[in-house]
Amino acid sequence: VVCNRRGKVYISDTQTNAIYEMDAQSLKVSVFLRSPELQGPNGLAFLPDGRLLIASWGGGKLLTFDGKELRTLASGFENLDGVAVLEDGSVVFSDFSAGKVYRLKGGKLQEIYNGFYPADIGYCGGLLLVPEFMMNSVKAVEIK
Repeated sequence: VVCNRRGKVYISDTQTNAIYEMDAQSLKVSVFLRSPELQGPNGLAFLPDGRLLIASWGGGKLLTFDGKELRTLASGFENLDGVAVLEDGSVVFSDFSAGKVYRLKGGKLQEIYNGFYPADIGYCGGLLLVPEFMMNSVKAVEIK
């Protein structure tokens, strides 16, 4: 689930390859995007330019959607779960099955954390918050 600046909330449905849009005022829900190309959409975030970022659980891809076209930003992963955008516009995302968290900045991919099963992720004030699946804990990783 992610919210944009225009009062819309976006919800991914991994099982049906759909992303729903909900109006935050009226709570009306409609299909925003449905496509087999999503391959199990999971984590959602917005880039500074307004494009929607989509972490694909089944396809192991990081996708973008500009309202018209779906594009692959990065691929070759296992099961992507969470995604967050940092102040500098770089993208951080978790690969649950691989047990890794990556950062994509300026077209370069960097592994920034590994060795556990990261679920969805959050980012706040320089800290990447990474829940560990079935471990009843959250790791806080400083990102510079």
